[in-house]
Amino acid sequence: MKQLIYIICCFCAVSNYAQVTEVSVGAAFDLPQVAMLVLEPNGATVTLEVGPPIEAGEKAIIKKADKDIWIRFSSAVIEGNTRHIEIGIEIGQQLPPGINLKLSTAKGSGIGAIGDPAGDVTLSTSSQPIITGIGGAYTGNGVGSGYKLTYYLVISDYKLLEFDPSANLTINLTFMD
Repeated sequence: MKQLIYIICCFCAVSNYAQVTEVSVGAAFDLPQVAMLVLEPNGATVTLEVGPPIEAGEKAIIKKADKDIWIRFSSAVIEGNTRHIEIGIEIGQQLPPGINLKLSTAKGSGIGAIGDPAGDVTLSTSSQPIITGIGGAYTGNGVGSGYKLTYYLVISDYKLLEFDPSANLTINLTFMD
């Protein structure tokens, strides 16, 4: 016996004749160029000393900086441009003869194009870069964020050393385009 199977298909087309309206809204975005830097701890003074040798015939003792300084920054630049941070001793000021003031800049932390440290530099009244290649970036907030700066003294010429109870210097750090 044959069985017939009938398949009934119904196709119903539902048409929706809704009216579509499209609207636009203008939006403007403005991000200014930003170049801000700060030292942490704020207002810190670095004290460095050249002390007498422990025993006759030995070299003078140079004490490292008594505190670490951190440089933090925020930067927004025009596409394709970079910035750098320069350091220099204020014009008209100088170290005692025979002594060099040096700065070591350790690799920094942050987000974006935070740049590259120059390493160790000898400070003078001529500004020189300590961090180059900074683009759009920020280094975070507080001690331990950004780049660690360590100042230290080096005796460059013992025959030039003269007694001087102290020398106070102003060191300028500048964000440059």
